[in-house]
Amino acid sequence: MEVISVLTEMELDRRLTTAGRTARPAPPYAVFFPECLITRAASHLWQNGRHGLEQIVLWAGYPTPQGVALTTLLLPETEAEPLWVRILPAEQPKIVAWLHRYGQLLFVEAHTHGDGPFATELSEEDRRHPAGRQDGFLTVIVTGYARHGIHLPGAGVWECQRLIYRRVPSAEVTRRLRVVTDEEVRRVLI
Repeated sequence: MEVISVLTEMELDRRLTTAGRTARPAPPYAVFFPECLITRAASHLWQNGRHGLEQIVLWAGYPTPQGVALTTLLLPETEAEPLWVRILPAEQPKIVAWLHRYGQLLFVEAHTHGDGPFATELSEEDRRHPAGRQDGFLTVIVTGYARHGIHLPGAGVWECQRLIYRRVPSAEVTRRLRVVTDEEVRRVLI
């Protein structure tokens, strides 16, 4: 598993020491995506996408009074086909260990679909194997295998509520999900 963070390992340790482990906030909440992680996620998704295969990325971070500040992009090893992608079972304990080590929570997963009228919909496979089942967990479906990057208002955004995913309306996506500078995220946390 590859991990990219806007915080250094020392800053992650300091955050855990000073803030401790935080509880998951009650949804709905704002989610702040650092620009560098959006760019890196789009690149990773497109690596499989250029071959017509799906891919998945995970975002973790910390609750703040302003909303959730995502600080970390997790790129687990996957197996993929044109119509599905799964995180390899051996990666799951690595993800949990990393999150626990730094006191982070998993808030968002993004995966790709192809094009077409139903490209932003959750497939039956997506519903059977969600990356998260906590209230407020978001699934972002990036169409066109991310060939044009990640554009949150144009993606299919789904939120888990009592183990059922509901589509987040585009006006709410625009209001709640924001791409910000890396420095804005760092400023909120350090």
